[in-house]
Amino acid sequence: MMDSQSGMFVTTVYALLDPVEGQLLCANAGHNRALLWRSASGELEQLPKGEIALGVLENVHYSDHNLVILPGDCLIFFTDGLTECFSVSGETYGEERLRRVIRSTAAKGVHFLLQEIEKSVVEFRGNEPISDDVTLLAIQRQPAAAATPKK
Repeated sequence: MMDSQSGMFVTTVYALLDPVEGQLLCANAGHNRALLWRSASGELEQLPKGEIALGVLENVHYSDHNLVILPGDCLIFFTDGLTECFSVSGETYGEERLRRVIRSTAAKGVHFLLQEIEKSVVEFRGNEPISDDVTLLAIQRQPAAAATPKK
């Protein structure tokens, strides 16, 4: 049974991060699966799928997922407006193109990564108008500060 009478729904991710321990607790309601770049290995992981969008069905139970973000790791959340933007030829930007940019630039830091993703999307789109919201959030866990020697 549809809970949303207008056919509208909302996708969302709920995430709590302990910045000291790097513990991440998250639940996903139909949103794009975030990507986690592991600095030690250079590997890119996709967070768990989660459940259906909010407002589609009644009484949906949303599962919590736990993972650890290690020092240097970078977590990237994005909307489908990013991966589904179009080029002049009608091709979509796609998640694989996003993954390539992340793999090639994440080691340089989160600020550089965000700039490179934006640059890549702008170049890909050319003069094509944006047809959906494009939202991008990236966080990177910093190494613990070195202890200052006592005098």
